[in-house]
Amino acid sequence: HSSNDEPGYFLAVGTLEPRKNYERLINAYDQYVKNGGIKNLIIVGKFGWQYSSILSALNNIDNHDRIKIHQSASDHELSEHYSRACGFVSPSLDEGYGLPPQEAIHYELPLLLSDIEVYRELYPDASLWADPLSTNDLTSGLHKLEKLPKTKSSVMNKVEHNWRDCAKQHNEVFCS
Repeated sequence: HSSNDEPGYFLAVGTLEPRKNYERLINAYDQYVKNGGIKNLIIVGKFGWQYSSILSALNNIDNHDRIKIHQSASDHELSEHYSRACGFVSPSLDEGYGLPPQEAIHYELPLLLSDIEVYRELYPDASLWADPLSTNDLTSGLHKLEKLPKTKSSVMNKVEHNWRDCAKQHNEVFCS
């Protein structure tokens, strides 16, 4: 049995809170493994509000040893996670701007995104879409994501600033 951190895992990045839909992702991932899926899942995110239900979901599945949660990661560690991943998944029910998919594009990762308006607007060329309310749809998406290669995406040309610039701009707005 392999280590969770060996290259070629699914990566999800974002605070552990209900709107990120991690409970459903965890259950979809469990189904994915039961259906023969071979990739591990790493979630990088701080504990937000109502995160205990996410941990309960993790404890209630058979394949919890295949999922690793990292509560904190330096910029360097986060960069390592992106560069070693084989695909990026964001099953969010709701997003503001949604920076992690932009970062994933920078690392040429195929994207499995929830089919929500903000993602359709920001990432029209995403590899795969899933209904965030459907565990089966997410499971199916993971099986498809597993087979996709890393890619130089046309999306890259549309992404004119990286997330650090964006964070800096947000900071200037909120702190001025």
